Amino acid sequence: MKTNKKKFFTILIAIAIAVNFASCTKKVDNPIGMTPEETVQRYFYYWNEKNAAGMDSLIYEKSRGNKQLNKLNSVELISCKEYTEKENWYEPWYQNPYDYTRVDVTFTIDVKKGSAFSDGTYDYKFYLVKENENSDWIIVMLGQP
Repeated sequence: MKTNKKKFFTILIAIAIAVNFASCTKKVDNPIGMTPEETVQRYFYYWNEKNAAGMDSLIYEKSRGNKQLNKLNSVELISCKEYTEKENWYEPWYQNPYDYTRVDVTFTIDVKKGSAFSDGTYDYKFYLVKENENSDWIIVMLGQP
């Protein structure tokens, strides 16, 4: 009888841990066919939600890095506009993209002490590529002009 109770409670605890872990995992659900601007807007949504998996789902694998989400209070996208003139592509970021573009953004950020950012408003350029005709846009580089 005691062994059955132990097994029951062990199973119950394992289920409770699994349910708790699953509820802590943030969902990543990106619509298919987003424009470059929508991709960047989604990135900022995930950033404000402190959803690293969501952010990584929109960034080229070799461009992912430490996001310091534990230092973030909030981030807000103010403007987001695709730059319509074609520039020469910088091959070290991504070789031979099917298509590429740049999105210019302005955002404000509020961070805790010790962040790579300071509180304030920033202008950034996001560079995105499509791997092929049917692929979604992915961010390969971002930073200040």
